[in-house]
Amino acid sequence: MRHLLLTTATIFAATTAAHAAMTLQDLDISGDGFATYAEVKNAVPRMDMVDFKAMDSNGDMRLSSEEVSASNAQVRLSQHAALPADSQAIRTVDTDGDNFITWEEMSRAYPTMTQVNFQSADQNNDGRLSYGEYYDEKTQIAIAQCVPSTFRDLASMDGDGDKFLTMDELKVGYPKATASDFNTIDLNSDNRISALELLAPTAQCLEGK
Repeated sequence: MRHLLLTTATIFAATTAAHAAMTLQDLDISGDGFATYAEVKNAVPRMDMVDFKAMDSNGDMRLSSEEVSASNAQVRLSQHAALPADSQAIRTVDTDGDNFITWEEMSRAYPTMTQVNFQSADQNNDGRLSYGEYYDEKTQIAIAQCVPSTFRDLASMDGDGDKFLTMDELKVGYPKATASDFNTIDLNSDNRISALELLAPTAQCLEGK
């Protein structure tokens, strides 16, 4: 039994060490010192919101270096295969690999994206998006509107027709949704969920509910 325990501990230590190399720098595409859910999914596609929220110890919907390096986070990250940088989803948009996204690259990746949305995302008006601008929350919501949604339409749950969802209305479509889920989706903390908030990457906490 003692030998078995020692062997198990050795395997666990080796596994942890093998994955300890995953740092914030591996996830933080925008370079702002934090990793959002969208950025984590870029590097670790099978990561889900349950694991992300478990790693996000202060609940601010982004991971700091300390949160990524925590043992709990390293164990969760080790359960999913991480993609090498040149295979990550951002490379399907930034096709020339220059770390910027032009209007031509964006429109190829998202044919229904409007130039108005692109210009709005281009915060410094240099005619291209940095990865920081691409992973900005407003840009990610605009992108979400350009791809088929896997979630229920807000109108199908909006019982009073005010174009927002209360907790009770959300549970009509997602019976297992929790108050924590609601607060995660309610980005502006106004105690209601808009159609745009339902499109944001944070709404993926509803998957499977």
